[in-house]
Amino acid sequence: MEPLNIYGNDFLAKTLKLALDKKIISLDTLLGTDQEVLDLLRSSDDSDVRNLLDQIHPHVKVKEDKNEYDLHRKNKVRLIDPSVFYENELVRSSELLEDIKRMNETAKRKSEEGMYVKIISNGKQDSMINFFREKRSGNLNIHTYHLGGFPLDWEVCFLTVEEYKQILAKKYEQSKPYCDAVIGGLHILYDKIDGILNFAMNDFKKYSPYTELRCPPMIFPMPRGDSSHGADFVMILKLDEDGDTFVYSPFPLPYLE
Repeated sequence: MEPLNIYGNDFLAKTLKLALDKKIISLDTLLGTDQEVLDLLRSSDDSDVRNLLDQIHPHVKVKEDKNEYDLHRKNKVRLIDPSVFYENELVRSSELLEDIKRMNETAKRKSEEGMYVKIISNGKQDSMINFFREKRSGNLNIHTYHLGGFPLDWEVCFLTVEEYKQILAKKYEQSKPYCDAVIGGLHILYDKIDGILNFAMNDFKKYSPYTELRCPPMIFPMPRGDSSHGADFVMILKLDEDGDTFVYSPFPLPYLE
């Protein structure tokens, strides 16, 4: 149960399921050789199938991590314990060699627990996977910036949270099977947004005597700019009374300090 094998099998299964759902292939197609099936998938004009298949490549980096993981899979228990002819009778190898017994016990335990795989890097879908991983691990380390009367009409530049969610919902409906396969559903992104929004709405009151907002909370997605190759959501609150602006980001924005 190697982490890379678990990753490859998982994404291949998602790709095949999506292709079957979209009737790009049929069950009869799977009777062909592996190469024939892959060639058919690669020749498809469906961008969702192609994008999923693109996540399987030689440069994927994964590791086993039970605490912070993106995939958890259990495989059927398969133990290698052949019988050998010993003193005129057939005896299990594990009864003769302690090393074989110990290795089989370890393999059985791992199969029953399953493999927990953390995706370190897999290319252009890193941002979606990072959304899922952070939500699952419970990380919410928010950086807060109080900009005072910053000379910028924020309402012209950014969408409100509700407007952004509506756009996400439309994009999701256009590629629902693909989004479900990659991030697990639209609710994953909504939960991420709501987590940052709830933090911001409770936090800004600690720094200002004013509690009314000039406009609904605003949001924009932004690359983290680090080795994770991920992206996240940044939240903006504009106070009504004095026009002060608070920016909430899950990663540092040093140019606002």
